[in-house]
Amino acid sequence: MANNIEKIKAFKCQSNDYETLLGHLAEEAKRLELRTKILTHNLSTVILLSHYTKASLPSVLLMAGCHGEEPAGVWGLLKYMKTLDPEIFKQVNISFVPVINSTGFIAGTRENIFGEVPNNNFLHNKTKKQPSQDEQCLLDNLKIIKILAKEGYASFHEDLELDEFYFYIYSNNKDQIANLDN
Repeated sequence: MANNIEKIKAFKCQSNDYETLLGHLAEEAKRLELRTKILTHNLSTVILLSHYTKASLPSVLLMAGCHGEEPAGVWGLLKYMKTLDPEIFKQVNISFVPVINSTGFIAGTRENIFGEVPNNNFLHNKTKKQPSQDEQCLLDNLKIIKILAKEGYASFHEDLELDEFYFYIYSNNKDQIANLDN
């Protein structure tokens, strides 16, 4: 398990500083009036922050930290949260899973403490292996996740060999996805 731990200048901490991250998330949860739900499966814990006000509004879910050695998505999602105007919630329900793999994030490794690589055995399970403990936290709450991601979700990642990041998106509306380049 190689680790990736770097200095995060914007937040004056190391990239795996979970306590600092939690402090910032608590501030944003309060400022944005987000509800906090702790999802657990065995020893795995995933934090879900949600501002779901009306079923009639579009609902999107933003996730990061699937791979612990990819902290850019986690800190980028936090930075995005800090820029949000609470008025946005009059137009859209937005929910956040800032860190899927908290133990890998703390260690700065792709794997969680169980030696599992979250995301490898999830929805597109070609290996027929069991989902990781972190994935199971989400699967145990799939009914809630589907409601919060009704119009789509984005999962933020980074490529350690590039100076860039990327994200996966899903939406039921194929026209919206087709128009992302415009």
